[in-house]
Amino acid sequence: MEASMESIQKIVDEHQADELRWPDGETLHVDAFTASMLVKVREKLRPDQQEKVDQLIAKSQAHFLKVVDTAWEAVS
Repeated sequence: MEASMESIQKIVDEHQADELRWPDGETLHVDAFTASMLVKVREKLRPDQQEKVDQLIAKSQAHFLKVVDTAWEAVS
């Protein structure tokens, strides 16, 4: 599944972990708990910040992991 907020939302909606894939071919298995946390944190952001998060998530696995780390710090 393509790495995007739509894919992450699908993981949340289906309560089913799935594999995200980036254009460079890298993949990562994302669980429903992490996806749910990302969706909830993103909802609290301003629209311009949401767009930036969406771009980072789609850019690369490394950028996605940085977004996840930052989101976990925000909820801790």
